[in-house]
Amino acid sequence: MKRKLGLLSCCCFLLFAVINLHGQNSGSEYSIINKISLPGNGGWDYLTVDELGLRLFVSHSSVVQVIDLKTGQLAGTINDTPGVHGIAIAPDLNKAFISEGQSSAIKVINLQTLAVITDVKIAGKNPDAIIYDQFSKRVFAFNGASSNATVLDAVTNEVLGNIPLDGVKFDPTMKRVFTSNGEGTMTVVQEVSKDSFKVLENFPTASGARTLALDTKTHHIYMSAAESNAGSGGNGRPGMSQGSFFVMDIGPLKN
Repeated sequence: MKRKLGLLSCCCFLLFAVINLHGQNSGSEYSIINKISLPGNGGWDYLTVDELGLRLFVSHSSVVQVIDLKTGQLAGTINDTPGVHGIAIAPDLNKAFISEGQSSAIKVINLQTLAVITDVKIAGKNPDAIIYDQFSKRVFAFNGASSNATVLDAVTNEVLGNIPLDGVKFDPTMKRVFTSNGEGTMTVVQEVSKDSFKVLENFPTASGARTLALDTKTHHIYMSAAESNAGSGGNGRPGMSQGSFFVMDIGPLKN
């Protein structure tokens, strides 16, 4: 009898453990409220929330699936997005921008109707993470295979240029990415969450300052540059005034 009771107790414990594994952890502040099944196979990458439209844009294989967050149902599909990685939402312009890694293009979508506005071919290879800066009305697509970032005018959908990412550093404490841009700015990108980034500012530095070093303890950034002159310094770069080389020490106003 004792053996049977012991076996029964063991079975009950295992059953409880299985239920607890698949159910809500009593010590957690979260629970899985819903699992939304989506059609299709293949890989996936970034997800982006359209907070005003209450929709979720999901990259999936070669399409972007749009979920109505009010109903938890599939509301639409944006087809023909080969190698899709990320989606940037521009609610003030009623647009979404989708990075297509395989075709090296950015697809521009009408945010309300999900209709394609245009496909913008870019020189950068394999555009991956993509963000929209509402203040400057610029889209930044970070190209995984060419080590640069393509800048798009979000109003006109025209490519403004490519930023060589010679210097890219990440501050794990402040959760910020710093990129030195040779034309004289440093882009500061804040990691809001694992899949969400926000451009904080394009900090003015000096022309030719294209590399940087980061002290993660003091959060100071160091960039080298020189005063330029009208001549050519070779390699397509401007000439340097004699004796003008310097290093900038850039520190945060508050840590």
